[in-house]
Amino acid sequence: MLLYVFGWHRMAPWLLLVVACSGRPALEVGERCELHSECTSPFVCRLSRCRVECRGSRDCDPGLSCVFDDDGLGACQLPHESECTLNSDCPPPLVCRRGECTNMCERDEHCPAGTRCMADESGEFGCIDPSETACHRNSECPEPLICAVDGRCREQCIEDRDCRDGRVCVEVSGAPNVCDWRADGGPEDAGVSDGGMVDGGMVDGGMVDGGMVDGGTVDAGADAGPPPASTGLLTGGGDHSCAEPTPADLRCWGKRWDTGISFFDSPTPAATTLPGPSETLVSGAEHTCAVVAGELLCWGLNDSGQLGRSSPRTVTTPVSVGGIAPRTVASGRRHTCALDAAGDVSCWGANDRGQLGDGTTVSRATPAAVSLPEPATDITARGEHTCALLASGSIRCWGRNIDGRLGSGATTTSEPTPVAVSGIDDALEVEAGSTHTCARRATGEVWCWGSNDFGQLARPLASGGSNTPVAIAGLSDVVELEAGLDHVCARYGTGTIRCWGGNGFGQAGSPPPLEVLSPTAVSGISEAVEIAAGDNHTCARTASAEIRCWGANYAGQLGDGSGTSTHTPVGVAW
Repeated sequence: MLLYVFGWHRMAPWLLLVVACSGRPALEVGERCELHSECTSPFVCRLSRCRVECRGSRDCDPGLSCVFDDDGLGACQLPHESECTLNSDCPPPLVCRRGECTNMCERDEHCPAGTRCMADESGEFGCIDPSETACHRNSECPEPLICAVDGRCREQCIEDRDCRDGRVCVEVSGAPNVCDWRADGGPEDAGVSDGGMVDGGMVDGGMVDGGMVDGGTVDAGADAGPPPASTGLLTGGGDHSCAEPTPADLRCWGKRWDTGISFFDSPTPAATTLPGPSETLVSGAEHTCAVVAGELLCWGLNDSGQLGRSSPRTVTTPVSVGGIAPRTVASGRRHTCALDAAGDVSCWGANDRGQLGDGTTVSRATPAAVSLPEPATDITARGEHTCALLASGSIRCWGRNIDGRLGSGATTTSEPTPVAVSGIDDALEVEAGSTHTCARRATGEVWCWGSNDFGQLARPLASGGSNTPVAIAGLSDVVELEAGLDHVCARYGTGTIRCWGGNGFGQAGSPPPLEVLSPTAVSGISEAVEIAAGDNHTCARTASAEIRCWGANYAGQLGDGSGTSTHTPVGVAW
């Protein structure tokens, strides 16, 4: 018996002439099977269905993902098979995570190309394509993804080659470009219909394994040279900064905590080895934390238990903080807080001002739960206070309040439990400075509260501070905020940055005077995609993956090797 099979392969249409064995029916792709011989060539029987073999998702048609069986052999999963409610809805060994049948995992490198090892609402991990996660705000997406106009977490891009295989860079009116499935071969919605996206064509950018890097560690002694253009992570601490220009390549510079009671400085980036790529990277005054494959790792000063352990006083190698599965993290001067996938917040470390939010002023080395009226979507900490952005767009803050930095308007006394920030119910982002706090609202406006000793509220010093939010004049369409010791910077979608407040070291990006009382453009920065602020310095990552910093450099926090403070951005010397 001759069986003619017509189909469409990712490279070209094909026609197969198959001689079927008399004892076995020939099954087409997607049909149930037990043996390879039951499937029409070139398909194989894997996970109980006839499928296309794959080593990564780039081997599959757009809209399909590569999943692996118990033997580690990959096959392309059909779209209708990915939907699930329970683990029993999925063929073993796949499990149901975020409504999708996928492989279980512990780290990103256990997953097919283009996916990441992420926790669902129950805290269980599976290989998930983060660009298919529903969202309402950027803070709900794992960095560096943003919440696009179609309500999905997606990659930002400038050209098609910035996107993973099978996707193209599409234009969005009034918003950053994002990567999406090409309109002639993607999933059912064929792209985004409500955001003005267009089919930009497809360019083979030569990306390897969908842009994912095989998770190993970085040789701390190797001279890796300048980082290639890539998405990454950037954070500013007290007098230091850290960046992950490529996955699993973490480098820090500036003041670093050594054993004993002394500091040493690193005026150029020094490698810090992590077990894999970071999902989140944050720095406190003298400690740093990273989330790697859902595990929180911290290192640096531990005098108040901010590393999640009672001893030793200093830790020079990243150590795990147990008992939590964080989605994001925030670090203050001597305390740390984590937000999990369910929107719950827990804090640990110094608590003399109530900055842990557990209703006490007792410091602790283990996470303490913070009681909030609804799930949080983001957290921020600096100095001795902490704030959480709630799902409704309102904000709760706790900790030190001597200058009104909690924004409640009621008193200026410290609060060991969360209090509501007055008059804000549409926030998209909240950023804590050491003595002030700012929020980015849905309108693109920025409102700040707390101290104005150095112009943090962008008004004359004689006007004083405010314990309720005040609008920062002249700002609109802001997409990101960062706050330092006494300065604030705002990034626009165009890639420009404006800063105001303290400028004693040039951290506001302006020449003297010491205070900048209105948002002022930072010269030499035109394509920023990420910003981070230390106490007295600021850094920006550009679309070309270059990192440029300005401000104080007495401890090498600009990373250029010079030790000279400047208001003009200088490149980090990789």
